[in-house]
Amino acid sequence: MGSLARDVLSARPIHDFERSVFKPIARSSVPPSFSSAVMRALTQDVKRALASDEASIRAGMEGVWPKAGYRYLHGLIYSGDLNFSNSLSRFPTGRSWMRRRSSANGYGSLLRDSESPSALAKMVAEVPEGEKGLAIVLYRRAVSALCSSASALLTNTLWLSSPLNPGVPIDNIVLESLRLLPPAWMLRRKASREYAEINDAINESDNVFIFPFLIHRNPEAWSSPEVFDPDRWYDIEDPDLLEDYLPFGYTNNRCWARHLILQLVKKVLQEASRIGLSAVEKQGKVKVPLNPLLSISSPKFRASLNQV
Repeated sequence: MGSLARDVLSARPIHDFERSVFKPIARSSVPPSFSSAVMRALTQDVKRALASDEASIRAGMEGVWPKAGYRYLHGLIYSGDLNFSNSLSRFPTGRSWMRRRSSANGYGSLLRDSESPSALAKMVAEVPEGEKGLAIVLYRRAVSALCSSASALLTNTLWLSSPLNPGVPIDNIVLESLRLLPPAWMLRRKASREYAEINDAINESDNVFIFPFLIHRNPEAWSSPEVFDPDRWYDIEDPDLLEDYLPFGYTNNRCWARHLILQLVKKVLQEASRIGLSAVEKQGKVKVPLNPLLSISSPKFRASLNQV
């Protein structure tokens, strides 16, 4: 099962319209230079958040997730962009608007009023006026994708592992959560000649859907696949080499921000463990809607220790 999925994912480069953040804007491809600039800025922002002791003890982890998680992460990374991001949300981003240079003036002054703007906000403010619309769309997409993906993974991980066992490595807990409830539960690839050459059952006109959610539960690859068992990862040196493990895709088609997401998730889990964050209700049957990001529906978490 995993072998065929990997063959499909590696058969051709991913098309730009199959991406999430860097898919075409107003029917125009995102220039690679812009994609690189966004990734550099995101990396700087996440590193700053990870290094901030003040941000790491910010209140707000309690509540109903994944919404509470999104708010927490947004505050952790982009609290300094409040005026800036609120202003961006008031502007449309259609093709005609993006061509009008005057529509995106004034962001430099908003940044000067901000106490600690993010690297991504600075990038938007500093690009030439003719490219401002493109930068604004990428700001919105990148911030939303980063916080939403990390919150979905955290929601699943906190619920599956509640209460967190300090004796189990966080890496193992996250790997097992990604196996059992991968937020990127389905990958879609548009019909291509290369896929028909892989397997006779695939026609050149067939779109291909890959389901890590099912691959990760293959009983031929995993012992007790329906059981949450972080201990299974003790003897696995490199999860990326496992044939039936595709939580972020495969090879150069993997998620663009997987390393940033994993760093954020581990940071928040450490803080969650410190304050004793756990599920209010005992684990049982829960709803897991098949949304674009797979996440347990509305679990509530509460801290058992005072935050200091």
